Formats: sequence, C-alpha cells, structure tokens
Amino acid sequence: MPKCKECGAQVDGFLNLSNGICKSCIAKKNPTCKSCSKHFPPSELNDGICTICTSTANQERHVLAEKKANKIIFITNDKFSGKQVVKTLGLARGATVRAKNVGRDFLADVKNIVGGEIKGYSELMAEAREEAIYRMRLDAAKMGANAIICARFSSSMIRVGAVEIMAYGTAVVVEDE
Repeated sequence: MPKCKECGAQVDGFLNLSNGICKSCIAKKNPTCKSCSKHFPPSELNDGICTICTSTANQERHVLAEKKANKIIFITNDKFSGKQVVKTLGLARGATVRAKNVGRDFLADVKNIVGGEIKGYSELMAEAREEAIYRMRLDAAKMGANAIICARFSSSMIRVGAVEIMAYGTAVVVEDE
C-alpha cells in the first residue's frame, strides 16, 4: 500500500494520492472555501471564502444595489413624517468631478460681456449634482439602506476649470410608524 509523503499514513490505492500526498494533508495545507467547497491556499481565502466567490458575491451585490439605488429616498431633514429610523448605517456619499469645455468657455466669455445666465455651466452643474446623488444612493444601497437623511451638497474647485460636486448624508433603514 502506498504511503503519504507528508504524514506517512497508508493510503488505499494511488488514486487517493496527489503527488504522493493524501487528501487530508492537502486539506490541511489548502483549506476549503465555505461557499464553493474547493481547496485554496490560505492566502486566497478571506474569512473562509475564496477570491472567486467573493468577487462573484460583490458583483451580485453591486447589481442589486444598482436596482435599489433609484428607489432610495433622501431628505435634508433628520426625520420622516410617518416613518421612523430603525437602524443607522453610516455615511453615504457620492462625488463627481466635472470640467468645462471650449464651447462652454467661449459662450461664458460672451455672457460675461453682455450679462445673463451661462446655461452651459448651469447644465454642467445640474448633471454633476444628479450624478453625485446617484452615486450617494448607490453607496447607501450597498450598505443596505432604504433612505438617506440629513442629505447635503458640497462643491469645491479642484483646479481652474474643474469642480467637484459631492452629495452626502446618513444612510438609514426606515419603517412605517
């Protein structure tokens, strides 16, 4: 009967050896993923789950979060009428950086001479706010929230011609009172 090179145990036939090592020694060296039950080196497991299963789960969570994101309500108050906060999950945030373009700059220069609203820039900022709101909602959805309270906006100039818009608030779970 063949013996395991590692532990010296006799093994029933050569088919139960892999490179001369028995299955139990392989399992000790390479623990099993809790999700897919395959053996992996310890460096490829995170809390007992392999990187393949972890990335698949993250992709599935991201798809679900995208579906939930647009349903998340956000308010600037800290209280909903008719609802109560049952769990606070943390800060939800979303940001985008936008830059001017040559066409908008030319029209802005003309408007500076004659006065009036610079519609190109107004549209740019409106698009940026909507993107920041969407990203904030997505962040909250990934946390498991169904609402955001105390929502705020912030803007800052990153460099000449580029501005960051950030939307942030407290991600919460609310239920009907």
